[in-house]
Amino acid sequence: EVLFYSIGAFNELQECSFEENDRKIQSIEINRKTENELLINFHLKDRMVSVEAGFENWITQEAVFDDPHHFLNSFSYAFKDDKTLVIKQYWLNMSGYDIYTLHFQDDSVNGMIITSVKLGGAVPIELSGNIQ
Repeated sequence: EVLFYSIGAFNELQECSFEENDRKIQSIEINRKTENELLINFHLKDRMVSVEAGFENWITQEAVFDDPHHFLNSFSYAFKDDKTLVIKQYWLNMSGYDIYTLHFQDDSVNGMIITSVKLGGAVPIELSGNIQ
């Protein structure tokens, strides 16, 4: 059974606005592109980055979030439970990854970004905000 179908909220566009965070992600728009793909728009402080993610399947694309050298990314998604979306971003030209865990409760969203590698040590980044 695909858990995606038990989460009606993800059949339509979801926009999550976040409080200030170290990644400078102001909001994320999540839209169901096809039965097994999401279109995710990351609204950063100075630009928007659009990516596609496959349900338990990697989709590779060019997308620059911070460093132009880290341009080749693969994204996938799955659900931990009926209120928790997990998005994984793998940097193909860096051999590292981020895991975004977003927990939806009523009109709020809380989450965390866990990075596999980072100079000085990887510290999880907390996300907190509202569903628009």
